[in-house]
Amino acid sequence: MVALIERINIMDSYQYAYLTTRISGMKNRLITQEKFRQMLNCKSLDEIPHFLENTDYKKIPYKNLEESNKILDECFVQLLDKICVFAPSAVKDCVFVLKEYTKLQDLKSMIKFNINDDKIFTDILSQITGIQKNVTDLNKIKEFKKFKKNILNHLEKKEFSQIDYKLENRFFKSIKKIIDKRNLAIVKNFIKKRADIINITIKLRSLLIGYDTDCYLDYGFIEPTKIKNQKNIESFISSIIRTEYHMIFSKIMDEFNKNEYRGIFDDAMDKFLMEFSKNAKSSDPFGLGLVFWFILTKDREVRKLKAVIKIISDGLTKDYFEVFAW
Repeated sequence: MVALIERINIMDSYQYAYLTTRISGMKNRLITQEKFRQMLNCKSLDEIPHFLENTDYKKIPYKNLEESNKILDECFVQLLDKICVFAPSAVKDCVFVLKEYTKLQDLKSMIKFNINDDKIFTDILSQITGIQKNVTDLNKIKEFKKFKKNILNHLEKKEFSQIDYKLENRFFKSIKKIIDKRNLAIVKNFIKKRADIINITIKLRSLLIGYDTDCYLDYGFIEPTKIKNQKNIESFISSIIRTEYHMIFSKIMDEFNKNEYRGIFDDAMDKFLMEFSKNAKSSDPFGLGLVFWFILTKDREVRKLKAVIKIISDGLTKDYFEVFAW
C-alpha cells in the first residue's frame, strides 16, 4: 500500500476524490438483497417496475428479454465509461482486469453446464452473457480463441477440473504484467486470495470424494503443497486456523455436516468475493478499493436482474437464481 501511495501525485488525488464522490452517490441507487428476494416472489413481470424506482434501471423494457438484456449490458458499459473518463490510469487498469475476470467466470460456467448437459442452465447463461450455447466448436466462439490450445483436449474428455485449472492459469498470466506494472495492490491481493480459496475448495472436495488432483494454482498466498498434503478434513481445517480463510470454511463445514450438501463449497467463492469487496471498499485513502467494490457489485447486480426477469418470464424455480451469484 505504501508503494501505491507513493505513485499517486496531487492530480491523481483530485481525480480519486472526484471519482469516489461520484461513486458514493451512485451506490445509494444499488438494488438491495431484500429487493431481489422480493422480486423473485413476483407472480408476473408487471410487478417488477415497482422495485426499480430510484435505481438505474427504471426504463428497461422488462417484458422483452432480449431487449432488456441488451439495455442492461449498455448500462454497465456506460457505467465503466463514466468511471474511466476522469479516472487515474490505475483505476482504468483495475477496470480492465475486472472485465477480464467476469469474462472468465462466464466461460467457466458455460463450459461446466455444457459438460453436464444442463440445457436449461446453458440457455439462461447464454442469454444473460451473450455467449453462444454450443461450446464444442471453439473456432466459432470468439471468447474461447485465446484459450483453445489449453483446453481442447480436456473439453473432449469432459475434464472440468483440468479446464478450470488451465483457464485460471491463462487468466493470471494475461493480467500479471498489468498488475505488476501499475502496482495494483488491491487487485493483486484479490487474485492471490482467489487462488487460495480455489485451492482450498478443490482439496476439501477431493477429501470428500476420495480423489485428489494436481490442479492446484501456484500463485496464492498459501503454498499449494501445504494444501495438497493434508490427509483428512479435520487436519486440513486445523492447518488454515491462522489464516483469514479459517472462519469461512469452518462455517461451511458446519453447514455441510448438518445438511450433507456438497454444493455448499460453491458458496465459498461467493462469500469470499463479498467479504473481499467489503474490505477493499475502505482499504485505501484514495478510493481504488471503493472502485473495485463498486464495479463488482454493479456487475453482480446486472446479472441478478437479468436472472430475475428470465426466471419470472419463463416461470422457472428460484433455484436458477443462484447460478448468477458467483
